[in-house]
Amino acid sequence: MSGSYGAYKTNSPTGTYGVNKRPIQINNPLTPKSTVSVQSESTVANGAGTGSTAPIATAKPVSTYQTQQVLTRPKEELPLLLYGGAIRFINQSLQAIDKGDKQEAHNSNIRAQDIILELMSTLDMNMEISKSLYSLYEYIQHRLVQGNIAKDKVQLEEARGMLEEMRDTWAEAVKLARKERGVVNE
Repeated sequence: MSGSYGAYKTNSPTGTYGVNKRPIQINNPLTPKSTVSVQSESTVANGAGTGSTAPIATAKPVSTYQTQQVLTRPKEELPLLLYGGAIRFINQSLQAIDKGDKQEAHNSNIRAQDIILELMSTLDMNMEISKSLYSLYEYIQHRLVQGNIAKDKVQLEEARGMLEEMRDTWAEAVKLARKERGVVNE
């Protein structure tokens, strides 16, 4: 199901999504899993065929849970998940800076940047508000990049503060929209 919700474009939950041009495949539980040929030690030792076929483990339980969380959420809540994820990664980056772990600070910062790029790429630029959101995301992205280069906590804290305000504003907008539609829980 394609379409848009507010300023954000939505895609089919059974397709391939990308963050920063890296594809993310969301598996449809109704399609069969991939299989791989598995050889037991006895079949290899005896020179017997390729053994049995077993399903490939396609995801860790945590990532499966996270995927289901995304797929079952109402569309208007998806930006909340992205804001929360970016804030979490910025917090991890700040903690790593405090510990002196530059590589972990960098890795967490890059993950936050990827989320901001995803927010930017999903905006429906035919809507006026999208242009304003794009500018805000661009500024946040700039602060994250500069904060990552200099390992500057002030810049990262500014980006986090802006994202917290945007998350809280979006959450309030979702509540108001539900109230207007008469929806208690969705």
